[in-house]
Amino acid sequence: MSPSRSRGQHAGLEPTTILRAAIGLADREGLRALSMRRLGAELGVEAMAIYHHFPNKDALLDAIVGELVVEATTGRTSPGDWQDTVRGYGVAFYDKLTAHRELVPLVLARPAMTSGNLQILESLVGMLCDAGFTPEYALDMVYAVGGWRWCTPPSPRAPTPRTPYREIRPVGWQRQRTTRC
Repeated sequence: MSPSRSRGQHAGLEPTTILRAAIGLADREGLRALSMRRLGAELGVEAMAIYHHFPNKDALLDAIVGELVVEATTGRTSPGDWQDTVRGYGVAFYDKLTAHRELVPLVLARPAMTSGNLQILESLVGMLCDAGFTPEYALDMVYAVGGWRWCTPPSPRAPTPRTPYREIRPVGWQRQRTTRC
């Protein structure tokens, strides 16, 4: 309990405040330093105040993943050109994870299915279906772009200019699955 509050007084925390503090703590001190007690100290509250918003640490970790995904892709879609949209999704996701390197293992290990993540996925798949891809292939494309970004090491170089997508054709392609990077 903060010295400025009396017992039973609401801490005034919001989930977004908690998430930002958790992400900041992990960025500075690493994912291992992220505990409910340490996060509470960071926010100036008892750890139990965090449980009012997140029932357990797993829920907090899932929310962190969801927050990073939504932040990375918000406002990144451009109507009309599916190639630029898919490229923008991949680059934005990569940039967000590069900015939060300590959280990459968390994002890889926890495919949080939040409403925000599902809306992004649905939007991308819908846009690709509108471009002529089957829903199954569109979903594979979204996962492939995300997977490719996970497997691409960070580079200090500037991104290369747009490369034409000669190999990708809407409809009629056979699915090919890869299981490793």
